[in-house]
Amino acid sequence: MTDRLRIAVLGASGYTGADLVRLALGHPQIEIAALAANAKAGQAMADIWPHLAMYPQLPRLVKADAIDFSTIDAVFGCLPHAASAELLSTINGPPSGPRIIDLSADFRLKDAATYADWYGGPIGMAGRTRRRACCPKPSMA
Repeated sequence: MTDRLRIAVLGASGYTGADLVRLALGHPQIEIAALAANAKAGQAMADIWPHLAMYPQLPRLVKADAIDFSTIDAVFGCLPHAASAELLSTINGPPSGPRIIDLSADFRLKDAATYADWYGGPIGMAGRTRRRACCPKPSMA
């Protein structure tokens, strides 16, 4: 099978994003198509995470608004709480856009009061959970 899942990682320069990149590199059906880190745009992942120097094929970090999401199958949000909701809400998800997988808490809880109890303040996206995606598209199963 040659069909690969093209992913974008938002917040790739942070701990969660870098670990997701490390895991994705080991998956034969995933192609890392875009890496975003606004403050580190223009840098290579190896400049920030030396253990990734053995992967020169990784795309350079770009600002999120430079990514053409129409070419991406899945977007991983690895951003801080609240920043994730703001950015991910601007991306059209399925059926016309990529699946969105948020690793922050922004879409995790359905109830705004519960979110405020756990995370110490309100978040505009609480209660707007999206359909969860945890597997490759069916054609890749």
